[in-house]
Amino acid sequence: MPAPKKPIAVQQKVLARTGEMDDTQLPYLFMDSLIANYHSELAEAQIIMGYSYSWKPNRDGRIILATVSLFNDFERQMHSKDVKILLNYNYWHNPQTNDDNRRALIDHQLSHPRPIMDKDLAIPSRNDMGMIKYYLRAHDIEDFNDVVSRWGIWMIDMEKSAEVMAAAWAKEQKEREARSTEELAEDAPDAGSLEEELEEELEGEPDEVVTYSR
Repeated sequence: MPAPKKPIAVQQKVLARTGEMDDTQLPYLFMDSLIANYHSELAEAQIIMGYSYSWKPNRDGRIILATVSLFNDFERQMHSKDVKILLNYNYWHNPQTNDDNRRALIDHQLSHPRPIMDKDLAIPSRNDMGMIKYYLRAHDIEDFNDVVSRWGIWMIDMEKSAEVMAAAWAKEQKEREARSTEELAEDAPDAGSLEEELEEELEGEPDEVVTYSR
């Protein structure tokens, strides 16, 4: 008698809204907050989220963290959803992925869908069923690191992106320095114990120094 076949593993799973305020709803909680603060043009968009379990690194060693796509008019009539965002389950639940990483990932995906605007009325265009028409906006910059290293900021679009990234990096450096200063202040030894701790350090050096990278 042949062995029973294993059921085919689900590759993608819809993340249902429950209205609860728990970790299972974190993607939707982040998304709602981001739309309210940064993506008001998506206030009417019906967005469904889900997880993908099957993404593997490509030939270049890069792995998909998320995707975003639009439903066509037929699909929108079936389930009244406009946009689908799929998150890499393993990345989302990786202990090294923090909430800022998760917010940035969803913010990135929300930056793609945009309503098609009526040029005369300056309002979102709608189809004959009253549904807003959307398109997927491309990234602000597309290039290879090697090309940038050889030719620098060679596209006009890159200039603004370079300014934004430089400002973001400067802000990140200041925040890191502030955190380091606070940590040093918290860890500063009392004057009475300083001599004792120095004597302990001189007794022996560590056998191993481990450096972790994000």
